[in-house]
Amino acid sequence: MPKKQMNKKSKKIYESSLSESNEHVSRSDSEDVAETSEDYYQSECYTETIDDDSQSKCDTEMSESASQPEYRTETSEDTNQSECETETSEDASQNFDDDENIFLEKKRKHILVESKKQQLQKVVKIDMKKDGKDIREICFRDINEHYSLGKYNKFTVTIMKKNGYINATKLCQEIGRELGSTKELKKWFQNKNSKKIVKSVSSYTCIDIKNLSFIINSGGNETRGTYVHNLLITHIASWASPEFAVEISQIVNEYFSTKEREKNDSLLRGKNDRIIKLSSDMNELLKINKEQDKKMEKGNIKLNKLLKLNKKQDKELCELRIIADHSRQNVDILVDELDVKCRHVVVRTENQKDDNILIIMKKNEQPKRKTEYVYYDYYVARTNKENRNIAIVKQQKIFKKLTIVMEIKYVPNSIVLWKNIRNEIANRKNKKIIANGNDFNLSGDYTEQKLIKDIKNIFDKRLNHIMVD
Repeated sequence: MPKKQMNKKSKKIYESSLSESNEHVSRSDSEDVAETSEDYYQSECYTETIDDDSQSKCDTEMSESASQPEYRTETSEDTNQSECETETSEDASQNFDDDENIFLEKKRKHILVESKKQQLQKVVKIDMKKDGKDIREICFRDINEHYSLGKYNKFTVTIMKKNGYINATKLCQEIGRELGSTKELKKWFQNKNSKKIVKSVSSYTCIDIKNLSFIINSGGNETRGTYVHNLLITHIASWASPEFAVEISQIVNEYFSTKEREKNDSLLRGKNDRIIKLSSDMNELLKINKEQDKKMEKGNIKLNKLLKLNKKQDKELCELRIIADHSRQNVDILVDELDVKCRHVVVRTENQKDDNILIIMKKNEQPKRKTEYVYYDYYVARTNKENRNIAIVKQQKIFKKLTIVMEIKYVPNSIVLWKNIRNEIANRKNKKIIANGNDFNLSGDYTEQKLIKDIKNIFDKRLNHIMVD
């Protein structure tokens, strides 16, 4: 009977403790986590003490359950039992009370641990950066798996490993002890400028305002308090400690000064690098110019030599032209003499390939550039039957549009015939053509048809003269 009654009481005490603990968890979720600036003071005062209230309630329940005379009342209902049975039931009741107290204490601790885990799970997580860009690198000792101690300037602060948030409550308490005054964190959150700072940090980090600060009231005293984002802790510390504010001002001024100096140094280095590069390019260009000057000097020497050689060749060419004119005159004289001797002689070789041919060709081209020499439109080829095609092809290579105006075959002597033609139509009195060697031009209104007719007449006249003789 007492055992059954004790179980009912244990169940009642357990349910009371469980409801109180659940109430603690729900209030922690709704009031402790993500407290913001305007409601900070009320929530802090409440949440900082909520664990103590829960603890005291659990202790009260257990103490009441241990001191209640309920067990004695229940056992006294059986008045017919012996005194021995009463003493036995009282001993059993005391043993059950001790067991229940141990069980409830373990359960209370378990619920508080679960409450702490739920709080930490709802805390925003921020991945750690590297290369000195994360506040968590100031940690020097772990408190547990969730918290560490760090050195923030000369202050020792509690840092949450999950996101780098810093316990601002402990920091303000340490600064207050140093200054001999009390710095209440709620006053910083109530400041209008602080609200603007919180809003700016939220915009910069893309973290909601309610997640920039939250209260942890579970666990040991070393980790309890209000945790804020590391970008807010500098402003809170400067507000709490004038000395720290001066140091921060000095650090910021030195940072901007160093940054600007590095920027100017970078610009100066860039200018120096460009100057060095330009100097190098200039030296390279000077080197190239010197080489080109040397090449140009050598080219000028060669050009002067070529000019001298050209002048010498022009002089020699003039001399050769004079010699050629004299030679042509001598040839004409010899031809005249030969013509006189052979006037009445027509020699026909036995081999027809040796028969003389006189071919008059028209060039049909104009000179590509101006020249000091007279350009002649017609050319006279004096050859034999065997070399006829060679003579024509030779001129065609020079004049692509070459045409044959007239061809006289079976000429006793083509040289003599051309000489006679020139004497007839190129003399001073009857200058129908302007001839120079084997080249000639038509003069005035003298046409090709008239030329062909006159040449035929001269050729026929010579044959007639030979036949008469």
